[in-house]
Amino acid sequence: MPTPAQAQAIERYSIEVWGKGNLDAIDDIFASDYVRHGPTLEGGTTDGAKGLKDLVTVYRTAMSDLQVPVENMAGDGETVLTCWSATGTNDGELLGLPPTGKSCDVIGFWMHRFEDGKIVEEWATWDTHGFLEQLGVTLP
Repeated sequence: MPTPAQAQAIERYSIEVWGKGNLDAIDDIFASDYVRHGPTLEGGTTDGAKGLKDLVTVYRTAMSDLQVPVENMAGDGETVLTCWSATGTNDGELLGLPPTGKSCDVIGFWMHRFEDGKIVEEWATWDTHGFLEQLGVTLP
């Protein structure tokens, strides 16, 4: 099981950052040299708090009602695996595409590595194909 502090940091990331758009919380939760390994859809690797803030802004702009609740967490030592679900309605531009007005519901996973109480590394994977399909985006 994750420690209470690790679980609280991930819940805060899920609710405050992704769900409410509180970008200032990123500085409390993540180390300054944080690295995120994400899907190709997001450009792959994201470095530092500014990179994460930019990424969250992209999704929160595209889906103003975005919610990313935690479903389950498991952890041991410095690593925590989290299963989450995300819902939202595409009411803003996303990756250069106009809003579709369509809703989506996807599942994803984060793996976080902690050092000194902060997240220093994140691996994120989620159903990007299903996400785009639900929004009506046709892939080649």
